[in-house]
Amino acid sequence: ILGNNRFNWKTAVKKKKQLMANEPLEKLGFKDLIDEKSEAKPEKL
Repeated sequence: ILGNNRFNWKTAVKKKKQLMANEPLEKLGFKDLIDEKSEAKPEKL
């Protein structure tokens, strides 16, 4: 599972960089996504 999670993280980072290039605001959303995945439950919508 850890290995798969690692791959997901790398993909997320790649996506984040692409999104940041297009929308700097996406950075904030990305942070929420990380928190959500860490908590495994949507805290704030």
